[in-house]
Amino acid sequence: MDGRCPSTTQTCLGGDMGECCEDADILSGGTTAAPTQASTQGPTQAPTQGPTQAPTPACVDQVNPLTGVSDCQRLSYLCNDSLYYALMTQQCPLTCNRCNGATQQPAPSSNCRDLVHYQTGVSDCPQRAYLCTNALYRSLMQVQCPRTCGFCT
Repeated sequence: MDGRCPSTTQTCLGGDMGECCEDADILSGGTTAAPTQASTQGPTQAPTQGPTQAPTPACVDQVNPLTGVSDCQRLSYLCNDSLYYALMTQQCPLTCNRCNGATQQPAPSSNCRDLVHYQTGVSDCPQRAYLCTNALYRSLMQVQCPRTCGFCT
């Protein structure tokens, strides 16, 4: 506490009129992760809502944007390596068996590839994966992005 904030666990940033920030939220260099304003009001109650459930995503391995092909099979030996565990879980959930109830797509055949953009030479399928389940784009995505969308047999 520096005398300008109401709590002993807060520090004032930015002079006399600065924000009071929780000490735990202050990052090195004097910046904050989540600033809060000092308040003279009592605590507010969070609105009560039932939990919302996001749709279950398809469990697919990410595609290397430079090649249009997933590197997951080649890098599968890193699935349980402690240095790469989080990255492999994010990039290669199907290969590393980390789908957690998501819809598992069949393993694509090796000749199944996403097409690459003619100007960049890089597949933009990972950025457009949300279109895989859109009925208006399904036939286009089957041709352009079969690997990303899990359409390979």
